Amino acid sequence: MKCIFCDNNLDNSDEHIILNSLNGKLHSKEIICSECNNFFGLHLDNVAKKFFNTILLVFQFKNASGEIAENLKGEDKFLFQKNLTPKQVKLDISEFKSQGKRLVSVSGNPKDAMKKFEKLTKTLEDTGSKIIAKSIEESTKGVPLRIKVDFKTNSEINILLNKIALEYCHYIKMTDLNTKDLALKVRVLDKTLSNVFYCNLTEEIRKFSNGEITHCIFLKKIENKLIVYIELFNVICSVIVIDDNYIGEDIEHQYYQNAITGEKMDSDLGINLNEIKKLVESKPENIVDFNPLANKLFLRKRDKDFSDKIDFELNSIANRLQNELKNKQITQKQFAEKYIDESTEMIAELSIENPYLMDDVDDANNDELNYYHSNIRAEQFEEFSNKYKQLIGKKVNYENDKTYLIEEFSQAPIAEQNGIKINRLYICLFNGFNRIYIPYREFFEGISVKYNC
Repeated sequence: MKCIFCDNNLDNSDEHIILNSLNGKLHSKEIICSECNNFFGLHLDNVAKKFFNTILLVFQFKNASGEIAENLKGEDKFLFQKNLTPKQVKLDISEFKSQGKRLVSVSGNPKDAMKKFEKLTKTLEDTGSKIIAKSIEESTKGVPLRIKVDFKTNSEINILLNKIALEYCHYIKMTDLNTKDLALKVRVLDKTLSNVFYCNLTEEIRKFSNGEITHCIFLKKIENKLIVYIELFNVICSVIVIDDNYIGEDIEHQYYQNAITGEKMDSDLGINLNEIKKLVESKPENIVDFNPLANKLFLRKRDKDFSDKIDFELNSIANRLQNELKNKQITQKQFAEKYIDESTEMIAELSIENPYLMDDVDDANNDELNYYHSNIRAEQFEEFSNKYKQLIGKKVNYENDKTYLIEEFSQAPIAEQNGIKINRLYICLFNGFNRIYIPYREFFEGISVKYNC
């Protein structure tokens, strides 16, 4: 048997149709030779890895790389490491004069900060200055950070999707398919490929189920076209036209897996074929921004984590009560009553600590709950800023009576419920060196009361 991308004989090279780096579990040794496998590994695996790295990081994949993060000022001095803990990687150097003294502060990586600080202090000593005190800090405490992500497609992603589609066709043994020309274009990394139709930004092709985080491939003959629909992490959604004049038999195949666990799924994908028909009659776009679907993915992860937490706690309650029942500490009737009472209380507590997850509960408009979490609706920020604008420039004592100025009010997106955007509200304090962000509830219940600001 020959490699589908060249004339080499197959040599037992194991090919993951959905990339192994994305936890794809569908693979075969009857598709590709080792030479082509190594070639694509060098040129296309990194394309997918780079595109999906933020997702791999959030879901704690072992092959994820750290991601540069920025603070609310847009300064990208930080790094989210593999364990999702933040680290300051770029030095922050501040200095000013006060009462005839020159104050210098260096924060960042301890090793680099120490080296820079020693250089600064040596320069000061060489000019005859006397060093009174030294301060080197590494801290991301109180700094809201965000990862800048870009899920825009490109010509390299087009090539990758064509490769997946071609390999799937051969995996299911489609012998009446002539894909030699397309395979050659993929092999030479032809960036002019124009048979990829990006889609499903509004879930018009396929609806995602609650908590869904999957990969899927769906192959179908639609009229005279052979198409392959591909989803990767439910973020990239695309239709690839393999043959726009396909005369073979009617065919339909699907592959569906949990992208996190790798478990194969047998449920129907629910593809809207009418929408695909309309799509492939339009003009394809090479660059499409899939950030909206990425945001939906992260929200589904949050929902799934919440659901898993509830299931775990319910099982814990049930197991404990089962032991009490077994030991005759409670009756069957008491078991039922206690389970209902404790489960209801547990779910209520978790719902307060994890708001905005249930569409049938209007947490977004619950001002008391929002205040508990230092959150506001996005539309309230201007009103809040105007109401408390007299605080800007006021002095407060914080962190062992260090004096800070209230510099500004800042917000960062937290959640969205039923179309309402929820932001975390921060009071930004600045002491000439360091800038810290305090959730507004903590500020008003702590600093502002204690120091009468």
